[in-house]
Amino acid sequence: MRILPHNLMAFSYFLVVIVAYAVMAIWYPIAYMWATYEDLYGEWAQTFYFTLAFVFSITLAITRSQQRLFFSLLAAALFYVVMEEISWGQRIIGFETPELLMEHNIQQEANLHNLLTGPIDTWIKRALEYVLATAFVGYGLIYPLLIRSPITWLKQLESRWLPAPPLYLWPYFVVAAYLELDYLDFNEAEVAEVLIGAAMTIFCAHYWFARQRNLDVHRPVDWPPAVSWRLALLLMGVIALNGFLSIVTTQVLYRNPVNTVKTDNRLLNGYEKFADRYAGYDRWQHAIDLYLIVHRTEPSRTSVMRRLADIYQKSGNIHGFNKYNQMALNILLAMQAENPNKASTHLALYFTYRQRGLASRAVYHLQQAHALTKQRYEQSPESANSAYWLAKTYRELGDWRSASEYFRQAFEREPATMKYRKAYFAMKQYTGQGVAQESEGDNDDE
Repeated sequence: MRILPHNLMAFSYFLVVIVAYAVMAIWYPIAYMWATYEDLYGEWAQTFYFTLAFVFSITLAITRSQQRLFFSLLAAALFYVVMEEISWGQRIIGFETPELLMEHNIQQEANLHNLLTGPIDTWIKRALEYVLATAFVGYGLIYPLLIRSPITWLKQLESRWLPAPPLYLWPYFVVAAYLELDYLDFNEAEVAEVLIGAAMTIFCAHYWFARQRNLDVHRPVDWPPAVSWRLALLLMGVIALNGFLSIVTTQVLYRNPVNTVKTDNRLLNGYEKFADRYAGYDRWQHAIDLYLIVHRTEPSRTSVMRRLADIYQKSGNIHGFNKYNQMALNILLAMQAENPNKASTHLALYFTYRQRGLASRAVYHLQQAHALTKQRYEQSPESANSAYWLAKTYRELGDWRSASEYFRQAFEREPATMKYRKAYFAMKQYTGQGVAQESEGDNDDE
C-alpha cells in the first residue's frame, strides 16, 4: 500500500500533539497548564487554527463549486467560533463585559457560549459535550467511510452539498470526541479543540489544494507523486505559521502588565485545581509542588495549609501533615485571639481541628460559627454575603435543605458574584439536582 507524504505528515503531527500533551500532563504540570489555559499557547493555537480554516473556507466559498454553500456556511461558523474564542475582542482590547452577560454568563465574559457552558458542570454543558462528540465521530469517521460504499444518494450528497473530510483525519476527530467528554477531568477538552481546529484547517487546505489543481479530493492515490509532497509542505507551513502566531500572541499579551496580573491569578487558581486533580491520581509530589507554589504566594491562607497537610497525610508523610496542620492552627488561633467573633475564623478552626481528629473542639467552633452567621443574617437579611456564610455553616452541620436555600438566596441577590454562583450550583449537585460540590475552604472572608 502506497503511503502518501501528506497523510504521513498529518498523522505525525497528530502523534506529536497527543504525545506532547500526555508528557506535559504526566511529568510537567505547569507546562500543561500553559498549554491548556485561557489566553495562553494552547488556546491561541485553537484560535489561529480556526482562523486559518476560515481563510481557506472563504477561498473555497467563492469558487464555482457545487459545495460553495457548505463552505460559505462553514466560513460563517468559523468566524463565530473565532470571535467567541477571543470574547469578541475583549481579551485583546480589554473592554468591560456588558451587564446582561455579567449576570448570566458563567465566566462573566463577552461571549455567548458560556451562557450554557463553562467551569460549572451543568447538565446542559454535559449534553452539549455528548452532541459534539457524536458529531465529531459521525462527520470525521463514519461519513467518510459511508461515501465509499455503493450508496448512490450519499455520494450525491457529498459531491453536491456536504463534502466529507479526508479519511486520514479520522484520528483527530475520534480522539477529540473522547477528550471532549472530559472523563479524565484534566482540561483535556482544550486538547480536543486543538485537534478539531487542526483537523478543520487541514480539511479546508486539502480541498483548496485539490481544487486549485482540478484533482479528486478523495483519490490522492491517483495524484502524481510530487503533488502529495507539495500538499505535505503546505500543511507543514500552515502548522508552523500557527505555532509562530500562537507563541508571539501569548508572549505579547502576557507582557502587558494588566494581562500579566490576570494570567498569574488565573494560573494560581489553576495550581489549586490541578493539585487536587493530581492528588486524585495519587500523584502526590505534583500535588504538593503545586500547592507549595500557592502557599509561597499566599502564605496566610490556612485552607492551602490544610490541603497540603491532607496530601502529606495521604502520601504517608506524617511529619508534613503535622507541620502544615499546626501552621494553620497557629495562624487561626492568633486570629481568634484578635477577633473572637469572626465566623470565618471559627469555621476554619472547625476544619482544622476536624482534620487533626479533635472532634469536640471542631464541633464547638462549628457551633460558634453557626451562631455568629445566624446572628449576622438576622441583622442583615437582605445581604448576599450573610446568606452565603450561613449556608456554609448549615452545609457543615449536614442540613442540606437549609444550606441550599441560603446559597440560593446569596446567588439570586448577587448573581454576578462568582463565588455565590459556584456555591449555589455546587450545592445543587451535592443534593442530587445538578453540579459539583464546592470545595471546603476559608480563603474568602466575611
